[in-house]
Amino acid sequence: MPDLSPGYAAADIAFVTPTWRGDLERFQLLRESMAAMGLGAVPHYAVVQTEDLALFRQGAAGPIYLSTAEVLPSEVEQRRRRHLDRTPNRRLQVLKRSAYKRFGWFADANYYGWHTQQLVKLAVARQFPQRVLITLDSDVIFTQPVPASAYAADGRVVLYEEPDVITRPLASPGWYGHACTLFGLPWPRLPGAPFVNYVTHPFVFDRGTLRDMLDAIEARHQRHWWQALLAQPLGQWSEFMTYGVYVSQLRQYAGVWTERASLACRWLHTAEERAHPEAAINAAFDDPEVRYLTIQADHHAHFRVADYAPWVRSALALRAA
Repeated sequence: MPDLSPGYAAADIAFVTPTWRGDLERFQLLRESMAAMGLGAVPHYAVVQTEDLALFRQGAAGPIYLSTAEVLPSEVEQRRRRHLDRTPNRRLQVLKRSAYKRFGWFADANYYGWHTQQLVKLAVARQFPQRVLITLDSDVIFTQPVPASAYAADGRVVLYEEPDVITRPLASPGWYGHACTLFGLPWPRLPGAPFVNYVTHPFVFDRGTLRDMLDAIEARHQRHWWQALLAQPLGQWSEFMTYGVYVSQLRQYAGVWTERASLACRWLHTAEERAHPEAAINAAFDDPEVRYLTIQADHHAHFRVADYAPWVRSALALRAA
C-alpha cells in the first residue's frame, strides 16, 4: 500500500470482511477491484461462516481465510451453529428472527445473520495484530487506488461520519440512541436536535481504541461485551454507531480525524440506477472524489450481481493501476 505516513508501517494496516456463501460473488468482485487498484497484497482477513469456509478457499488466493469458529466467542459460534442446524431453510430463518424480534421466541436466531457479522468486526480487536483495521462489506468496490494515508496518518485514524443526518424527533432511540444508552449517555430527542451517522463503508477501527471500547462495555454492564450487545433489541444496535459514539463522546475524538462519509463512497441503490447500472457505475469511477462504490443486490427487485458485474469489470479494466 503506497504513501505510508510517519507513525505507521505496512504491517499496521489490514482489511477485514465478514462474509458467507450468499455473498461469494460480491466478495470475488471486491477482490478483483482491490487487485486492479494495487491493493491486492495488503493483508485482507475474510472471516467466513464455518460451514462456508471450504467454498471460499476454492477461490483465488490472496485473502487470509478464517472461520467464524476461529474469531467469534465460542458461545456465539455454538448458538449460531445450533440455530443453523435446527433451521436450515433460509426463509424459516428469517421467520424465526422476526418471531424473536417481536415476541422473544427462538433466542438462538439472535446469533445468526447480520448481527453475527457485526460481532466479527468487533472481535478482531483482541485477535489481529494490525493497528488499523479497515472493514469492508462484500458489496464494496474500489474505484481508484487508495493510499494508506487515507486511513491513518501521524498516529491517528480516520473516522468517517455524516453529520446532521436526522433532525427530527424519534419515536424510538434507533442506532444512535441505543449506542448512547449503552454507555449511559443521554441522546437528543427534541425537534431539530442533530444526530451523527457513523454507519459508513468502509469503516476504519483503531484496534487499541476498539479494545478500550469493549473493555468499557464490559465494565459498565458487568458481562462480556457481546452479551451486552446481544441484549439490545434485535436490529436496534450498530457496531459502527457504537464505536462512533464512544470515540466522539467518551474520548472527545482523541486519536482520530473526521471526514464526511458521503464524499468518499457512492451508493448504487435507486430504481433508476438499477435500471441503468452502466451509467451509475461509470459515474462513480469517473468522479475523482469517489473511492468506493457500494452496490447492494436486491432480491425483491430481482437485481443480482450478474446484472452489474460486467460493467464493474469493464470499468476496472480501463482504470487498473
